[in-house]
Amino acid sequence: MGVVALMVPIAVNLTKNGAFGLEIETATVVGGAVFGDDLSIISDTTIVSVSSQGATIKDKLKENFKVAFVASIIILTCLVVTACSTKNVHVSNLDYLSVVKIIPYFL
Repeated sequence: MGVVALMVPIAVNLTKNGAFGLEIETATVVGGAVFGDDLSIISDTTIVSVSSQGATIKDKLKENFKVAFVASIIILTCLVVTACSTKNVHVSNLDYLSVVKIIPYFL
């Protein structure tokens, strides 16, 4: 959830400036967060699933990698096709970079 909370405002700002549609931006952020969670050895879902099933982290990551790799190739292909079919957008409004707005995340 931390990645989603940090990245969705940036994705929404890019959408407002016409970079991509909101669906693509949000799906990319959520997909990246799930991909990272599936392949993390310190993820809460990894720890709980390994300890509750009596498996090893190595076995779980090996199985997750098989699924995540195939899904990532499909998604990256879709994103490349989408990116190549859209216009370049100059993002000049970077109000999400305000120091005051990121203080809660540092705390």
